[in-house]
Amino acid sequence: KRGLAKQILLLGIVFFILSYLFFAFSNSIDFFIIAVVIFFIGFNLHEPIMQSCASKFCKVHEKGAALGLFNAFGYGGSFIGGIIGGIFLHLDTLNLLAIILVILALIWLVALFFLKNPADFKNLYLPLETPLNFSTFGENLGVVDIYKNSKNLVVKFDSKLTSKEELEGKL
Repeated sequence: KRGLAKQILLLGIVFFILSYLFFAFSNSIDFFIIAVVIFFIGFNLHEPIMQSCASKFCKVHEKGAALGLFNAFGYGGSFIGGIIGGIFLHLDTLNLLAIILVILALIWLVALFFLKNPADFKNLYLPLETPLNFSTFGENLGVVDIYKNSKNLVVKFDSKLTSKEELEGKL
């Protein structure tokens, strides 16, 4: 709502990194409990935002496929992660697993840092009867998608590259 999705995702990854460091270097139940709490703070920051962010980067007709892939990889990752975690537990090398997860989370943090902020994508809603040449209008720098829904003609655009006023001026 406030356009802070990217910042919240970055903060969530920082919480994951902190929790994995606590897991790697804790020798007491107190630190373990702190690590679990920190992990779930990060998890709860991510949970409501991830699917929304995943769908903002695709065109409207690609949303179903994008969310399907997102969920498939999420559940697949949970499955594979459980197996790998079990192997590390069996080998009594959970500290090594935590360090590997810190490294992977740092890579994730850097990759996400360079990702475009989903809040930059805006929609311009026009009446359905608006005369619009899709091919020429879609060539405007910053226009990501043009589609119709039941009530409007919607132009999805990157607000860092163009503005609502600039697009309305080209109608």
